[in-house]
Order: sequence, then structure tokens, then C-alpha cells
Amino acid sequence: MIWVVMMFSAAIPTLYLAGVLLCFFTYWSDKFLLLKFYKTPPRHGSDLAHRARSIIEWSLIVHLFTGMYMLSNPDIFVGEEEEKPTGFFAVLAEFITVGVRTLTGVDSQRFRQAHVIFYAIGTGFFLAFFIIEKVTGFFSRLMGRACCCCLNRDTSPELFSDSLFGEISAEQRQKVYAETKFMQKRLTERMLGEPESEFTALREYYKQ
Repeated sequence: MIWVVMMFSAAIPTLYLAGVLLCFFTYWSDKFLLLKFYKTPPRHGSDLAHRARSIIEWSLIVHLFTGMYMLSNPDIFVGEEEEKPTGFFAVLAEFITVGVRTLTGVDSQRFRQAHVIFYAIGTGFFLAFFIIEKVTGFFSRLMGRACCCCLNRDTSPELFSDSLFGEISAEQRQKVYAETKFMQKRLTERMLGEPESEFTALREYYKQ
């Protein structure tokens, strides 16, 4: 649903309100059901939330390009003749038109409008910053230094699972098995030595 909101919200701003209401009711309904009806889910730490956030980030790209196509519709914004781009902006408009025609096959003059040129420039800057962030993580580090108290506090999330054997490696399982066998052997010997006091032997053993 978030992707749908981001895709069409440039031309339908009320979708932002719909997205807020959706997130609000989804949060409280899931919380109520998890607390009252469902069994305890497996603990995933913060890795699942970080992964969902990284996926949602790409919806911004969809939002920008879909918005450019919608807002370039001359039935929505009609420019005057004297507002047509000139000079550098005319070259940029031609570049955008050729690029869109190459990628989509749409041959239209809608991308030559002045407001579309400025929209495309802003989109280009955002794409450049987005790529820099994805490749280098520069802006995340910058924000982490500026807001060190509230960001990146869980850089190495602890992993959990429903099974003990899912949390340890094969070598650790072998070690635990060997220790358990040794403890069982000592306990058996102790109980055989004192058959009349089985529970006393158990208590003394676990006090060691």
C-alpha cells in the first residue's frame, strides 16, 4: 500500500492522508491481535525493520518519475507560449524528451514544458544524492554524527530464533553435547554410589 501511495500521490495528494490512516489502523490492529489472539512471534531483532525501510526507500524513485509523468500532462498544467524553455533549458528539455522516448516509446512534447524542466532538475539532484548514499553511506554517517544519541544505536542487531539449535553453530552444538554427556555420566555415578539418597545427590551436584 505504501508503494501505491508513493506512486500516485503526486497527482492525488489525498493519498497521503489515506496512507497515514492505513499505517495508524494497521499498527493498532496488529498490536491488538498480537497481544490478544496470536502466539508469540519469533524475535528477529531490528534487522527486519531495517530491511523493510531499505525497500521502501526505493518508492521515492517511483514517486518522482511517476510524478513527472503526471504533472507534465498539459491538461493539468497549461503553459504559455512565452514560458517555453530557451537556451540551456531547451537543450535539457530535448534531452529529457529523447530519454523518455528511448525508454518508454512515448513521443510527446509534454516534457518540454518549463515546470517539467525544473522538476527534472530536482529529480536529477535527488538521484545523485540517492546513489551517493547507497554506494558510500555518506549521508547516513553524517546524520549519525549529528544525531549520535538517536541514530545507529543498533548497528549489530542481536539475532534470535525459536530454537536453541538455530542460535549456535555445529561446533557449539557438539561442545554442548559433550558437556551434557559428561554431566550425565558424573550424575549417574553419583546416584549409583548413593542409591538411597537420589535427590540429595542431585542437589549437591548442581551446587558445585
